[in-house]
Amino acid sequence: MKEIILVDIDHTISDAFHRDQMIGIAPWDEYHSASEHDDPAHDFVKMMEAFRTHGFKLVGLTSRPEKWRKLTNDWLFKHGIHLDMLIMRPNDNYSRTGELKVSLCREMFGPDWKDKVLCMIDDNENVIAAFRAENITCLQIFNKTT
Repeated sequence: MKEIILVDIDHTISDAFHRDQMIGIAPWDEYHSASEHDDPAHDFVKMMEAFRTHGFKLVGLTSRPEKWRKLTNDWLFKHGIHLDMLIMRPNDNYSRTGELKVSLCREMFGPDWKDKVLCMIDDNENVIAAFRAENITCLQIFNKTT
């Protein structure tokens, strides 16, 4: 049964637009560190609550490096956002985001991962394209809240 909904963090669960001016200028560690100041994307968080109410498992699938797990979990807790699992980019892995996220799903959920995943929700068109190439239903989101 397809019970897993994969959800991205930055620009999907969190409103990360205030950090976008840092891309290409500041080091990635500075960019990720600033995520503690993100607001939740409230409309999407309401959708997540509806999915949970209907028995779906919400799995965060982010390209944030693993070293930011505590900051990410603290942020989720602070905002009352519950994920059943959080999958993060291995430190020092610089794979393209779409390919990385598909690969992480294979590793975490096994060779029959596509039979478990209902859909992928992400803002990144490369991630959406990678999951569509795997015949996974995708929802591309845009959460500009300010």
